[in-house]
Amino acid sequence: MKLLAIVTPNYNRPTLLNNLYRSLKTQTDKNFTWYIIDDGSQESPDVFVQKFLHENLFEIQYIKKQNGGKHTCINKAMEFVKEELTLIVDNDDILLPHAIETIAKDYLQIKDNANLCGLGYLKVFSNGKIIGKPYTQNKIIDNFINQRYNKETFGDKCEVFKTNILKKYPFPVYQGENFLSESTIWCKMALKYNMLFQNKAIYVAEYQEEGLSAGVAKRLFLNPQGAVSCYLSMSTKPFKLKYKIKYTIAYIVYALASKMKFKQQYQLANSKCLFVINFLPAWVIYLHKKRKYKGK
Repeated sequence: MKLLAIVTPNYNRPTLLNNLYRSLKTQTDKNFTWYIIDDGSQESPDVFVQKFLHENLFEIQYIKKQNGGKHTCINKAMEFVKEELTLIVDNDDILLPHAIETIAKDYLQIKDNANLCGLGYLKVFSNGKIIGKPYTQNKIIDNFINQRYNKETFGDKCEVFKTNILKKYPFPVYQGENFLSESTIWCKMALKYNMLFQNKAIYVAEYQEEGLSAGVAKRLFLNPQGAVSCYLSMSTKPFKLKYKIKYTIAYIVYALASKMKFKQQYQLANSKCLFVINFLPAWVIYLHKKRKYKGK
């Protein structure tokens, strides 16, 4: 069995898989399996995947499913992954040549620590510039909420999780919705587990105009039940007050968008006080977003 599962959700744009495949071919350590999860693409990646399989340079698992969004691809992958570690890599991104080798070495530091659920690394743009801010220090043990939010190391990062722990936290699925932020689960995991964060870049992100990273605000509004789940997980006690206020407002906005009854909104809110105080401004924001994204 390999050490690492690289999980790549794919929806259309099959040619992008070529760049990721080339970066996997250049890895100094091939101790991984690449799981390609096709999310009901209209532009099938079959031709490209068959080419990869024919070259037989490393293990590849190709799995097809009905369209449901990136988070459902991760859920599907967890049904098959047996490797100790899991790394999610978007189909329009690549890994630096030393990525797997770096993960394998660093994993030895956390493997036997039941309180640590994974490793955190940096992402960079194709020009080598770090995306967002680096972690507060190199080789720091902390939880995801404190390091990424309270200490404001914003910007996309690369997380590698112990598979046995990740499998305990499946993404919720809501009928008719196809988007859910990964932070929904990462924040839930942070309530119980820490991670080892390191200022090492192993991942290159290439943001495509039609990719998931584009238009997140609109995706949230059009997938309100998932957004409610996300912001409930991000308005819990470990967050600083300013973030609890911010994410309580976001929770109310998307609860309104989901047509949730007021009584249920109040009951689910993590802080009843913050809910009452921020309901009116949240209502105004909701009306603005409704006009912007639904034209009503």
